[in-house]
Amino acid sequence: ELRLFLPFEVDDYLIIAVWTKGHDREVFGYIGQVWKFLQIHRSDLMDRKVIFIGDLNSNVIWDRKDRWWNHSDGVREFAEINIFSLYHTQFNQHAGKEKHPTFYMYKNKQKPYHIDYAFCSADVLAKSTIEIGCFDEWIDQSDHMALIVDIK
Repeated sequence: ELRLFLPFEVDDYLIIAVWTKGHDREVFGYIGQVWKFLQIHRSDLMDRKVIFIGDLNSNVIWDRKDRWWNHSDGVREFAEINIFSLYHTQFNQHAGKEKHPTFYMYKNKQKPYHIDYAFCSADVLAKSTIEIGCFDEWIDQSDHMALIVDIK
């Protein structure tokens, strides 16, 4: 049931590019796809240099209390295996309070959201920075802004 996860290796880095999607009739749509991926591949991600990056179509602002997985649960699952959001670490911002949108619904500057992420293992996180593309530079290309990760 998992789809649109693209794992590949560059040098000794495991990079997982992802685009989560879903439908109301799916049990594991959107962030549920990430949660399920982590349940299945947890041991594959441990003790590796990992970058998990892409469009998760999710934010804590949409957490549902009646679900046994949500965005906050996914973030906790990552943390349990020592993988953290590069953006939230670098900018010291709380989930749901992001000051840099990564997506503008319908390319409308008045409808900003933070739904794209780069989660990195602690060793990668310590030597990396992230930049979110600027609306004026990227909106003609996509409703999503570029995530630019620099690893020293």
